[in-house]
Amino acid sequence: MSVYTGESRGELLAWLNELLAPNVITKVEECGKGVIYCQVLDSIYGDLPMQRVKVNAKMEYEYLENFKILQKAFAKHRIDKPVLVERLVKQQSSSLQELCYTERVLFPDPTSTPTCAIAPAMSTLTDRCKMQDNLEFLQWMKKFWDSNSRGEEYNALERTGGIAHSTSAPSGSRNVSSGVRAAATRPIGGAGPRAPSAASAAQVQLLNGQIQEMQATCEGLEKERDFYFAKLRSIELIVGDRINLDGIDPAERDTLAKIQEVLYQTEDGFEVPDGEELPLEDEDEETF
Repeated sequence: MSVYTGESRGELLAWLNELLAPNVITKVEECGKGVIYCQVLDSIYGDLPMQRVKVNAKMEYEYLENFKILQKAFAKHRIDKPVLVERLVKQQSSSLQELCYTERVLFPDPTSTPTCAIAPAMSTLTDRCKMQDNLEFLQWMKKFWDSNSRGEEYNALERTGGIAHSTSAPSGSRNVSSGVRAAATRPIGGAGPRAPSAASAAQVQLLNGQIQEMQATCEGLEKERDFYFAKLRSIELIVGDRINLDGIDPAERDTLAKIQEVLYQTEDGFEVPDGEELPLEDEDEETF
């Protein structure tokens, strides 16, 4: 990737926060989700489909969808600049899940888990996009913006339908934390509030961190599950429509039957829930 010697990280972040207010960008690595690049280009041309941009993307496939929108905009406006997506997007999602799995296998007893050492590493892996590549691409975007911006005020919040960049922790973890604090200060048996010991406070903090970590992991896995299920469902419908056509070649019919066999194959102990079938949704979104 070519290097443009320009603004520093601090100057670029100050520019982004002014351009995309009230969104707050604190790290260059956040650009690796693709949202910020789309917003910068939209502030110039005003024609990007921002309603399709995943503003609060958390999974790598969502980042890729954002970059696909960006690449289409580059092609539409004849911008001769390669977007090297694989060098910009998050690279550590698999490592995070491997670390979760390793922790559960090696330390099944929560009291014996050295979470104080593992949890900070996991939070670091969660949002680690490549800083240097994003810095260089953002420097180029700033130079392009300086040359092509019409100087009009850009309403980033309005263009995304009122959705702002999320920088706070999951709401579930906040509720758990507030509940624990209330329980710690509630009078017992008419007595006054009792201050928790240092050991109790440390254990509460440890448990809150584990809960927040599990919620984030489960949310990500559910999104991945739904994403790939939708793909398999689309394949199932295409194969089903094709195999029922009259006059289809026997060899092709056999191939389609084998595909159906793979789709419907189950493992021992698996049972399809009675009457459970997801309704089809008429989605206009493009996927990979």
